[in-house]
Amino acid sequence: MRAPTPSLFHPLTSLQSFPSHETEPMATATTLTGLQIEGNLIASDLMADVLAGDLKGQTVEAFGLPKTSKLSDEVALAWGDAKIYWAAFQRALGRLPEDDPATTVTREQWVMPLLR
Repeated sequence: MRAPTPSLFHPLTSLQSFPSHETEPMATATTLTGLQIEGNLIASDLMADVLAGDLKGQTVEAFGLPKTSKLSDEVALAWGDAKIYWAAFQRALGRLPEDDPATTVTREQWVMPLLR
């Protein structure tokens, strides 16, 4: 059995504002490129703070990067790396026999490179 193919999302790039559940009776909904939040698991104002850079621990310094770095550029670079790892993993999966569970190739070609 081969590993399932998860969909990869694009980095967060835009936010559409909707009424806040605290100030207006309408349900909260936040739409981001590649991510849509429904329900109350993650508050829309929390995501707005993340995108605005107002959330503690979301600065370049918090990620151990120089102050001159731009966090969105670093995210874009990491996203590019992840896509390269994914493509290599998909090629490796394609070379496996149908009955191979793909455990080793998943670990070595996807998980380990991604988490380095």
